[in-house]
Amino acid sequence: MNHSRKVDQDDIVRARNVLLASGRRTPREEVDAYRVLAQVGPAAYLPLLVRALQRLSYDTGSGRKHASALALSEEAVAVARSIDAAEPTRADVLYRALDACQRELYDVGRGVEGLVMRAEMVDIGRAQAELSGVPAVRGLREWAAGLSDEGRYAEAADVMTELVAAVLPDGPGSGALAWSLLDWIAALHDAGRSAETLAAFETLVSMEAAEAANDRGSMLCHLYALIGYAQMLDAHGRGERASLVRHEALTLLTGLADTGERNIWSA
Repeated sequence: MNHSRKVDQDDIVRARNVLLASGRRTPREEVDAYRVLAQVGPAAYLPLLVRALQRLSYDTGSGRKHASALALSEEAVAVARSIDAAEPTRADVLYRALDACQRELYDVGRGVEGLVMRAEMVDIGRAQAELSGVPAVRGLREWAAGLSDEGRYAEAADVMTELVAAVLPDGPGSGALAWSLLDWIAALHDAGRSAETLAAFETLVSMEAAEAANDRGSMLCHLYALIGYAQMLDAHGRGERASLVRHEALTLLTGLADTGERNIWSA
């Protein structure tokens, strides 16, 4: 974006009036106003323009995407890139813009370009993690999924192993860990790493069992984990162990039939 060209003062006044008006303004009006003001006050208005472009690309009120959602998302990325590197909010703004744009690219079948953006998201996440000391790197799950889509299973498994190693010490939390473990298991399985796949599934089953036993998680989630584990054991030629796990699942299922869940779970 060119911030140096002369901007008509009337355009600036009109843009400011749109933003200051008490009536409800449309996302399109916001974008047009910020496009003008970003040329005279880039530090203040470029991040606002990025967010306005994202709002315009997807109407949260109707739940429908704009016909030009991809073009708007690509513009948002270009605007985010043009923010001064010294601006402290640049990384977050660029990460969100890349995240929205890669989703649009995948939606239209341009996964290779989307994967490039996911790689850039991980680069941003690594830089932020290093600065903050937080072990979990943003963007790893999306990066691993993209690698799997391209048949790069070994790399995807390594990425998910890195992610799980970072989040596992914090425990189950809101349930996000279970999804990370499932993604990890799938990545290891696709990569043909049999022993690691079964060990990862054992981790999931143990976690779900402990959560259910302490009334912090659903008995049904524990049951599903056991069934999935038994199926995976069968797939890897561990039929005897699979039979024991199925017996454990049957015992749990019988208990559920008799008593139901001890608590009501939103999941």
